[in-house]
Amino acid sequence: MDYYSATNDDEVERSRELRQQRRQKMLEQQLERREQEAEAKKEKEKKEKTGSSSTPIKQGTNWLLRGAWFNLIPTFGLSLLYIDLHIFLHAVLGDRLFSKLGDEWKSAAIPSGAISVGNSSRLVETMAVLLLNFFIFSVWFFFLTILVLVGGWLAAGFWDAAKMLLSGGWETIKIMYNLFIGIF
Repeated sequence: MDYYSATNDDEVERSRELRQQRRQKMLEQQLERREQEAEAKKEKEKKEKTGSSSTPIKQGTNWLLRGAWFNLIPTFGLSLLYIDLHIFLHAVLGDRLFSKLGDEWKSAAIPSGAISVGNSSRLVETMAVLLLNFFIFSVWFFFLTILVLVGGWLAAGFWDAAKMLLSGGWETIKIMYNLFIGIF
């Protein structure tokens, strides 16, 4: 063997070793990067699950929305106004400040024995808001009808009001219809 071939063989061997070391180092770096990404993903999922990734303003509006649902009966339905306002502001300002219906329970501290809140709460709350708004509209319409009816009786005079009250039925409905047409 001559000198050049021995040196070339050594250089070839060294270059192979260097390439293997570089490959090994790159594989280790990729593995480490993947582990870091997996940890970051787990932390992100954990934050989303606990709700700690939301802003303090969003946590505050979630707290107000939960309070509005809890106080719906004691306030005789007036907290429905805030629930409707929350839905409107979510549509206008987006997810950053106002959460979707049903998401306010995800950020709350849920006892360990409780059933986890899923996406079905969004559907249930949407249906509840629609039904409650329809009910409130119906109640307002009923009270407005009674108010117009009483106003018509007061405007008609005592005897005419007594006739209207005693004739009942279809005549009362016609009078209410005429009064409503006159108002609108």
